[in-house]
Amino acid sequence: MKPLLNCALKSILYSIFLLCLLANSTIFAQNKKDLQLQVDTLSLKNRELDQKCRSLEEKYRALESEVKNIQINFLNVSTTLSMVTKSNTDLDAQFKSQSTMIQKLISQNDSLLKVFNISGEALISVDPKNETDSIIYVIQKYYSAKRWEDRLPLVLNSDKVKPLMAESYQNEFSSETIEKQRINVPNTNYQQDKTFKVFVDGEITYLKRTAQGFKIDWEATYGYNAKDPSVICSDKSTSPTKIRVEVKLDDYYPPDYGITKSGYVALRISGCIGGCYISLSNSKASELKKILSDGKYHELIIEGAFKTYYWSYDNSSSLDYFILTKFIKDGWDE
Repeated sequence: MKPLLNCALKSILYSIFLLCLLANSTIFAQNKKDLQLQVDTLSLKNRELDQKCRSLEEKYRALESEVKNIQINFLNVSTTLSMVTKSNTDLDAQFKSQSTMIQKLISQNDSLLKVFNISGEALISVDPKNETDSIIYVIQKYYSAKRWEDRLPLVLNSDKVKPLMAESYQNEFSSETIEKQRINVPNTNYQQDKTFKVFVDGEITYLKRTAQGFKIDWEATYGYNAKDPSVICSDKSTSPTKIRVEVKLDDYYPPDYGITKSGYVALRISGCIGGCYISLSNSKASELKKILSDGKYHELIIEGAFKTYYWSYDNSSSLDYFILTKFIKDGWDE
């Protein structure tokens, strides 16, 4: 019995094993089908992704090609712009050069038109034939000088006045072409070393005949003063100072300050100096009054100083007036 039981048990166990094996095989087969289906699905997706990657790669290459073309075009445009800029710069330089030449030609043409009027009469003296022409030539050359230094050969005492001219012209200097018809040369005997007046547009230019020819008295023509009248005015200087000024008669006499018409001649000085007087007791007062009798400004060399005058009643107030101590000369030449 025992051997049969063992045999039956073995058969049962073997049957169970076969059943398990069959079950596992069935399950495995089912899983294999599912797995194969998943593999097939993944393979399909992989092929789709691969196609998309190839498509993207092709697009990337196309974009890369476009970028390279854009870079090339940009370089070409930059090169073209550089060439155009250089060309414009060259054209601008040529234009400026041509403009400068045109302006020079216009200036030369204007100068020629100024030298000769329509009738052919010379307006600028270029070849003096007589004393009058020589005077006009000196005046025209003096006023047309482009730099103040160019006037030095035309002025009296050039070594002396050079530093004075440098100081006077350091902030402002101008030149001007003076045509002949604007110059009024007096008909006189131009004696050696004697100063005379020439009028340019009514303004006085002082000249002197020297061994080197006609020279312009710069100090007189410019009206140079070692101390400017405005400084004398602001300082109320009480020290007598010699100055070149323009003077004419006035009619103002301050009441109650001891300056009366019976004792003084009232004057007006062009510029900042206010009330100005000369005492009738001065030996030059009558001569000065006669010179100024036309009511116009005259160029004079005078000496004067400020003096304080007090109120006649109680000296409670005072005023400062410029009093001429000397009338030196009619005209600014010395």
